[in-house]
Amino acid sequence: MKKLKNLLILVVVLSLLLCGLYFATKIKDKKAATATTPKLIGLLTLDQKAMKKIELVGKGKTLTLENNSTSWNVVPDKNYKIDATKVSGITASFSLLQADRLVIAAPTTADLTTYGLDKPSYTATVTMSDGSSKTVVMGNLTADGSAYYIMIKGDPKIYSLSLLDANHFAYTLNDLLDVSLQTIDLTDFSYIKFNDKNGKTVEITKNIAQTDAEKSYNLDGYLLKQPYKSTIGVDMTAFQTFTQSIPTITVSSVVELGATDLSKYGLDKPTQDLTLKDSKNSLHLLFGKMDTAGQVYFMVSGSNNVCTTVSTNLDYFSGNAFVFADKQFSVVNIDNVDKIVINNKGEEHTMVITRTTKKATKASEADSIVTTYALDGKNLAETAFKELYKGVIGLQVDAENGKKITGNPEVTVTFYLNTSGKKENVIKYIPYDSNFYVLDLDGQTEFLVSRLQISNLLDAVNKALIGK
Repeated sequence: MKKLKNLLILVVVLSLLLCGLYFATKIKDKKAATATTPKLIGLLTLDQKAMKKIELVGKGKTLTLENNSTSWNVVPDKNYKIDATKVSGITASFSLLQADRLVIAAPTTADLTTYGLDKPSYTATVTMSDGSSKTVVMGNLTADGSAYYIMIKGDPKIYSLSLLDANHFAYTLNDLLDVSLQTIDLTDFSYIKFNDKNGKTVEITKNIAQTDAEKSYNLDGYLLKQPYKSTIGVDMTAFQTFTQSIPTITVSSVVELGATDLSKYGLDKPTQDLTLKDSKNSLHLLFGKMDTAGQVYFMVSGSNNVCTTVSTNLDYFSGNAFVFADKQFSVVNIDNVDKIVINNKGEEHTMVITRTTKKATKASEADSIVTTYALDGKNLAETAFKELYKGVIGLQVDAENGKKITGNPEVTVTFYLNTSGKKENVIKYIPYDSNFYVLDLDGQTEFLVSRLQISNLLDAVNKALIGK
């Protein structure tokens, strides 16, 4: 029993020793941490709401900001749109300004020269609503580049101020400008215009006259207005790939405000002219030369404020206009067609759709439309006729035509329509070479169609005639 009692006493003593050692170590660590953590020195404590004017002087320029109770504005020119977040950074630095350390308590004239405070790099003055003001004078950077040597006007001491606050006092107008660009909803394009890699203007506009049938088949939602004389549809797959790849163009830096000599930036003759519109907003940008850092000069049209952006933002303009052309050029809704005549070197084939009204036999029933189909006077089953019809409207352009072609068409396809407007739609194929025809759409000969496609169509007509 005595041995057990002695053992318990030893355990208690050992526990007390361990606890003492633990707390002694914690106290030592806390003292060490306190000794190594610099104590910030309070310099200014000001009410942000009472700040009425800020004047920043540096690089030979003076920037004056005034608070009109709702926002800060540049004076005397209040037309500049400035970044409220950055102005808040300035006012926050004035409101609670703390130095990293005291450098010299009673500096000499030589000390002011040594620390760059005889000829300050920057000065920042805040004027309060009561008329009082405080001025921060900034000299050289510290040797490690982590702070500036500063003085508070009226205080003889030299302090070091961290870059976080010091940089706020070194802002220029370029730094404060709100250069965010007008946001365009890339899923709601109504208009886009730019230059392709060959310098051709590509202009795409939303088709406000798109029919319900076209919408159901995702056809002609957009029209390609330029560079072709023929207004044709847009290849939606290519268009969606393009719009999804357009990055958000952002400003890397502001180079010059109100530039008068645009030639040094290549903006007198822009390399790229981009206009984007959605249903509500528009954005027109001009792009010029590339600078030595690989950034591209650009500006919003009409502003003459030159900025830079990352050059890769222009990569998506490297395509050819033909990519956006809807390759199917003869898509006609079968409900609008009564007859199609295919003429191949004088040999004609006629596809006829006949619709008759069958009167209802009961008062409760509606009249019905009975449709029959025929090829060269021979009745065809609906399935066979529509398969042939798909071949007629499924022809696609293969390439652009860069030559002036004259001559008579070798093949002609004429659609006879039952619509209230245009009654005929004539498509002509003029010989180009042994591989292609020139497509003639309303007198425009801008595209080529392979002879193989026409040959396959004519073969399909002959097979339909013999029931294959």
